Amino acid sequence: LQKVGIVRFNPFSEVGGDQSFSIALLDGKEDGIVITSLYTREGNRVYGKPIKAGLSEYSLSQEEKEAIERAKNTKSQPPNSK
Repeated sequence: LQKVGIVRFNPFSEVGGDQSFSIALLDGKEDGIVITSLYTREGNRVYGKPIKAGLSEYSLSQEEKEAIERAKNTKSQPPNSK
């Protein structure tokens, strides 16, 4: 895991606040996963989609695409560098 991008958003007007999110977790080759949590008053749904070379074979929401782009733009650090 070398790159992380997160986007918080409000997909439903009846629920206040940006309680839903998409987070992209990528390695140096831009392989990884994007996880999306959609919050409603009735419950919460969580979706995971694999990412290969920065792309997915599954349809991506605008928020998922933005999280992936944010992760891609993260500066990688060598292991054990703090």
